[in-house]
Order: sequence, then C-alpha cells, then structure tokens
Amino acid sequence: MGADKLRRVFQPSNEPMTHPFKAPPDGYTVILGDVGCMSMAPGLYSRLPYDPLRDFAPVSLVGRSPLVLTVGTQSPLQSLQDLTAAAQAAPGKLNYPSSGTGGPNHLGAELYAMQAKVKVSHIPYKGSAPSVVSLVAGETDFGFLTAVTIASQLNAGKVRALAVAHTERLPAMPNVPTMSEAGLKGFTADAWFLAAVPAGTPKPIVDRLYAEIAKALPAPEVKEKLDAMGVLPSGLKPDASAQFLRVEVDKW
Repeated sequence: MGADKLRRVFQPSNEPMTHPFKAPPDGYTVILGDVGCMSMAPGLYSRLPYDPLRDFAPVSLVGRSPLVLTVGTQSPLQSLQDLTAAAQAAPGKLNYPSSGTGGPNHLGAELYAMQAKVKVSHIPYKGSAPSVVSLVAGETDFGFLTAVTIASQLNAGKVRALAVAHTERLPAMPNVPTMSEAGLKGFTADAWFLAAVPAGTPKPIVDRLYAEIAKALPAPEVKEKLDAMGVLPSGLKPDASAQFLRVEVDKW
C-alpha cells in the first residue's frame, strides 16, 4: 500500500467520503460496522440503501460487547427472575431506556420480552448517558446496556448488574451470572464490531487484512483498551465472520 493512499483512507480529510459499498474492492477502504448497521437495520428499514450480506466481504469479527441487564440500586429487583415476575404481574408497566430507537439497547430488551413472554415499555433517549441516568434516578426500571456504558455508575454503586447477555461471564464482572445461568436459556445479545471490505475484494487482500487484525488484537496496548471498554476480542476468520453475520441478520 502506498503511504499517501493509506493516509487518505485512515486520516481525516476534507474530501467527500465514498460510501463503503460503492468503493473500489481494492482493500484500501475498510469499515468497522456495528450490530446496528450490519444486522439490525435490514429488519428495521424497508428501503435500506445497502445489503450487509451482498455489499460487504467480512474480514473479521473484531470484538463483542455483551449487553448487561442493569437496574438502579434503589430498585427492588434483585435478579432476572424478579424482573420477569414483576413484568408478568403488570404487563406494560415496567419500562426500559435505550440510547435510541432501533439500537442494541432497544432490540436487546425486545428480544428479552419475546423470549420471556412479557410486555414492557420502551423509552428512547438521545444517547447512552441519559439512558443510564434514567436508571440511576429511578425513571426507568431496567435496561440492557453495554458494560462500558454502565462502568462508572456500577463502580460508584449507583446501578446493579443482574445478568450478562452472553454465553460466558465477563472477566470484569465475574460474579454476575449469564442470562442462561439466571434462567433464560440461550439468551444472548451483543453489541459487536465487524471489519469488512467491499464485496468482490480479492481473497488474498482479505486474508492479509485479517492477518493484521489477528496480530493486533492480542497486543497488550490493544487488549488494555478493549478491556477498558468491556469489549471481548474475537478475531474470527473471514469465513467464520461471514457465517456469524448471516446468523445475526436472521436473528434480528
């Protein structure tokens, strides 16, 4: 790769940006798509201007940030079972916040409601911070938020984590059970990040990009940053990442 071209791709520029799915499939344009734009959007928008499965070639699932079932410390809810029982007793009364309609906080809670067979109410906020504040203030009853979103308030004792929506417990929260352990078998909901290039990018280029990502993820400085954000490094290979994306698009 020429240094000038790399700078144009990875450094801020005043030039108009090309949509990733219209960029040349030459390996010089890489996106880091999240669960919202890559797997939830196709189920939410009838006229989405791109198709994640058609327009992109996955390079690697870089990391996953599991959602955490969270309540304010003033809440009487002490477990997932408490939440489900309360929701069953008063359909539609319990509410949850999100950082905006259509994101993982929103759809994660709706997935819970579907699997637990309860009815709850959604209150969208403009961003993650006010959604956490709503739990601290008791304005909302529970939420499915990422670990990094609740970290400071959790450490300050202002919110309580009841369960992690992942297959395993988080290293940063070893005493918090998974949703399966807490009683809702098989429930997972992650905010994740997938590196991808335009469809049609030659396989040797995809493999080279994957090799660089796989080499970077275990680096101490990278791991430190990911740990601080509550992100579990993944590093799935391209074929496995493509299969993961198909499953997630179908799921959401």
